[in-house]
Amino acid sequence: MSRRLCILAAVTAVVIAAASSAEATYRHIRLGHLPAPKGTPLPPEVDKILKKEFPTGKVTGHWLEEKGEMEVLVSVSGSPVIEVVFLKKGAGPWHLAGYEYPVPTASLTPKAMSTIKAKFPAAKIVEVELVFNAGWVFLGYQVTLHDGSGTHEVFLTAAGAWAKDPL
Repeated sequence: MSRRLCILAAVTAVVIAAASSAEATYRHIRLGHLPAPKGTPLPPEVDKILKKEFPTGKVTGHWLEEKGEMEVLVSVSGSPVIEVVFLKKGAGPWHLAGYEYPVPTASLTPKAMSTIKAKFPAAKIVEVELVFNAGWVFLGYQVTLHDGSGTHEVFLTAAGAWAKDPL
């Protein structure tokens, strides 16, 4: 019985990791953020930070988003793909802003879920990410919703308050 549970847990982890990677890629495509051309190297300061933070991690893609923002997808064994967010001001160097970590919808606190349902009663939750700052301090949830009027990205605290995305 315990062997079956171990196998089931391993299969579930692989499915969640694959779905998380696909969802992150879908999000970037949906928002019109083009991936960096294959083989494009990361800036040296970004590469150095990633090697320090994720010594066994593998970069699976990166996107330049709004001006001065880059997201790098990092695959780490046993974990969903992590989005690492970097920011840059002007011609200055890139610096680590934080992390976005995909989780199941059930990870939302009851207060956060109630807040979403009150404002978007018919919406389907497409993606939930835990948002952390550069020191891995939890800041809240980035939630992607889809309803009859389109797709929305919102940010909520664990207490269920709407907030501006801190990254």
